[in-house]
Amino acid sequence: MVFFSILYGIMLNSLFGLGAFPISHAWARVDVIKRVKGKPLYVEGTKSRQRFWLSLLLLNFAPFVYFGITFQCIGVIGDIPSTNFLYTILQIVFIGFLSLGVFAFYHFFLGFVTYYRNRFYTQYDLKRLMNKRAIHPRSRNHILAGFTYLIPLALLLKALGL
Repeated sequence: MVFFSILYGIMLNSLFGLGAFPISHAWARVDVIKRVKGKPLYVEGTKSRQRFWLSLLLLNFAPFVYFGITFQCIGVIGDIPSTNFLYTILQIVFIGFLSLGVFAFYHFFLGFVTYYRNRFYTQYDLKRLMNKRAIHPRSRNHILAGFTYLIPLALLLKALGL
């Protein structure tokens, strides 16, 4: 649980600047289209609301489901009796690799918002993100990176016959 909680916190911190959970804008149904003298200019819109729901699904719900699945698998691994110290160390290392899977959802989020960029961000937000964050514009690269983080879980499920 320590691996997961630390890496989940790092993943959420890496979202800084992406406007992943714009809850105040989502409830107000407004989007920022530009800044005038440092103050945001709002217009009525649903981009922030859609981004909020995508964030909730991919960055909160999906990692918790992933954690539940891996926790069940870890329980199966823990039931295997062993007195071998090296085997115990390998279990801990593998659990560490499994916990890296929380970064998959960060990349899935980036993949969705770059593929459907005009649906989730205003032109002002897109320009700001591309300049500041240097997000790769090809969603395919983010999706592939996300699936790469899920490889350890797939290997574990295959090894367990699930």
